[in-house]
Amino acid sequence: MALSLLAMNAVFGRFFDVLPVEAADAAAFRERTGEPFFIFDVQVHYVGAGYDPDNAEAGRKGAVTKQGLLGLRKRAQRLNPQLAADRGTVADLAWENFVKEVFLLVTPQPGQADLDFMDRVLPISMLDMRSLIG
Repeated sequence: MALSLLAMNAVFGRFFDVLPVEAADAAAFRERTGEPFFIFDVQVHYVGAGYDPDNAEAGRKGAVTKQGLLGLRKRAQRLNPQLAADRGTVADLAWENFVKEVFLLVTPQPGQADLDFMDRVLPISMLDMRSLIG
Protein backbone atom coordinates (compact mmCIF):
# COMPACT_ATOMS: atom_id res chain seq x y z
CA MET A 1 0.00 0.00 0.00
CA ALA A 2 2.77 2.42 0.93
CA LEU A 3 4.46 1.90 -2.44
CA SER A 4 1.28 2.78 -4.33
CA LEU A 5 0.83 5.91 -2.20
CA LEU A 6 4.44 6.94 -2.88
CA ALA A 7 3.90 6.38 -6.61
CA MET A 8 0.80 8.60 -6.59
CA ASN A 9 2.75 11.26 -4.69
CA ALA A 10 5.48 11.09 -7.36
CA VAL A 11 2.96 11.58 -10.17
CA PHE A 12 0.45 14.01 -8.66
CA GLY A 13 2.47 15.79 -5.99
CA ARG A 14 2.74 15.14 -2.28
CA PHE A 15 -0.74 14.33 -1.04
CA PHE A 16 -0.33 11.17 1.05
CA ASP A 17 1.66 11.24 4.29
CA VAL A 18 3.89 8.24 3.65
CA LEU A 19 7.63 7.71 4.08
CA PRO A 20 9.86 5.69 1.72
CA VAL A 21 10.83 3.33 4.58
CA GLU A 22 7.17 2.30 4.84
CA ALA A 23 7.29 0.83 1.33
CA ALA A 24 10.14 -1.49 2.33
CA ASP A 25 9.02 -2.29 5.88
CA ALA A 26 5.39 -3.29 6.45
CA ALA A 27 5.84 -2.91 10.20
CA ALA A 28 6.82 0.75 9.72
CA PHE A 29 3.71 1.32 7.63
CA ARG A 30 1.48 -0.39 10.25
CA GLU A 31 3.11 1.64 13.02
CA ARG A 32 2.08 4.93 11.40
CA THR A 33 -1.32 3.86 10.07
CA GLY A 34 -2.59 1.71 12.91
CA GLU A 35 -4.76 -1.35 12.61
CA PRO A 36 -6.74 -1.86 9.39
CA PHE A 37 -10.27 -0.48 9.49
CA PHE A 38 -13.41 -1.29 7.59
CA ILE A 39 -14.44 1.01 4.72
CA PHE A 40 -17.97 0.72 3.38
CA ASP A 41 -18.03 2.36 -0.05
CA VAL A 42 -21.57 3.09 -1.20
CA GLN A 43 -22.11 4.23 -4.76
CA VAL A 44 -25.41 5.46 -6.06
CA HIS A 45 -26.60 6.35 -9.53
CA TYR A 46 -29.59 7.94 -11.20
CA VAL A 47 -30.97 7.70 -14.73
CA GLY A 48 -31.07 11.00 -16.59
CA ALA A 49 -34.32 12.10 -18.21
CA GLY A 50 -32.73 11.88 -21.66
CA TYR A 51 -31.56 8.28 -21.30
CA ASP A 52 -32.60 6.20 -24.29
CA PRO A 53 -35.77 8.13 -25.25
CA ASP A 54 -36.56 5.76 -28.12
CA ASN A 55 -35.84 2.58 -26.10
CA ALA A 56 -33.10 1.68 -28.60
CA GLU A 57 -31.05 -0.07 -25.90
CA ALA A 58 -33.72 -2.76 -25.61
CA GLY A 59 -32.60 -4.23 -28.96
CA ARG A 60 -28.84 -4.03 -28.39
CA LYS A 61 -27.02 -7.11 -27.05
CA GLY A 62 -25.47 -6.47 -23.65
CA ALA A 63 -27.17 -3.09 -23.28
CA VAL A 64 -28.49 -1.62 -20.06
CA THR A 65 -32.18 -1.20 -20.72
CA LYS A 66 -34.70 0.81 -18.77
CA GLN A 67 -36.50 -2.40 -17.85
CA GLY A 68 -33.22 -3.91 -16.67
CA LEU A 69 -32.58 -0.91 -14.42
CA LEU A 70 -36.11 -1.08 -13.05
CA GLY A 71 -35.59 -4.79 -12.42
CA LEU A 72 -32.53 -4.01 -10.28
CA ARG A 73 -34.57 -1.54 -8.28
CA LYS A 74 -37.39 -4.07 -7.84
CA ARG A 75 -34.92 -6.66 -6.54
CA ALA A 76 -33.57 -4.04 -4.10
CA GLN A 77 -36.99 -4.00 -2.41
CA ARG A 78 -35.85 -7.07 -0.44
CA LEU A 79 -33.17 -4.89 1.17
CA ASN A 80 -35.25 -1.73 1.48
CA PRO A 81 -39.00 -2.28 1.98
CA GLN A 82 -39.62 1.48 1.50
CA LEU A 83 -39.03 0.90 -2.22
CA ALA A 84 -42.34 -1.00 -2.31
CA ALA A 85 -44.00 2.40 -2.83
CA ASP A 86 -42.26 2.76 -6.21
CA ARG A 87 -44.45 3.44 -9.20
CA GLY A 88 -42.46 0.97 -11.33
CA THR A 89 -41.49 3.65 -13.84
CA VAL A 90 -38.22 5.29 -14.88
CA ALA A 91 -39.31 8.25 -12.73
CA ASP A 92 -38.30 6.09 -9.73
CA LEU A 93 -34.72 6.19 -11.08
CA ALA A 94 -34.72 9.85 -12.17
CA TRP A 95 -32.80 12.83 -10.81
CA GLU A 96 -35.71 14.26 -8.82
CA ASN A 97 -36.33 11.00 -6.97
CA PHE A 98 -32.59 10.48 -6.51
CA VAL A 99 -32.25 13.85 -4.77
CA LYS A 100 -35.33 13.18 -2.66
CA GLU A 101 -34.17 9.74 -1.50
CA VAL A 102 -30.44 10.31 -1.13
CA PHE A 103 -29.95 13.92 -0.12
CA LEU A 104 -33.20 15.21 1.29
CA LEU A 105 -34.33 11.97 2.92
CA VAL A 106 -37.94 12.83 2.25
CA THR A 107 -40.14 9.77 2.61
CA PRO A 108 -43.93 10.05 2.41
CA GLN A 109 -45.69 8.54 5.41
CA PRO A 110 -48.39 5.91 4.87
CA GLY A 111 -51.56 7.59 3.64
CA GLN A 112 -49.75 10.83 2.78
CA ALA A 113 -50.01 12.09 -0.78
CA ASP A 114 -46.88 11.88 -2.94
CA LEU A 115 -44.68 14.84 -2.20
CA ASP A 116 -44.15 16.14 -5.76
CA PHE A 117 -42.01 18.79 -4.09
CA MET A 118 -39.57 19.01 -7.00
CA ASP A 119 -42.24 20.89 -8.98
CA ARG A 120 -41.86 23.66 -6.43
CA VAL A 121 -38.06 23.62 -6.26
CA LEU A 122 -35.84 25.20 -8.89
CA PRO A 123 -33.75 22.59 -10.69
CA ILE A 124 -30.15 22.65 -9.54
CA SER A 125 -27.03 21.20 -11.06
CA MET A 126 -24.76 18.57 -9.51
CA LEU A 127 -22.20 21.28 -8.73
CA ASP A 128 -24.84 23.32 -6.91
CA MET A 129 -25.93 20.21 -5.01
CA ARG A 130 -22.33 19.40 -4.11
CA SER A 131 -21.81 22.86 -2.64
CA LEU A 132 -25.06 22.60 -0.67
CA ILE A 133 -24.29 19.19 0.79
CA GLY A 134 -20.56 19.64 1.35
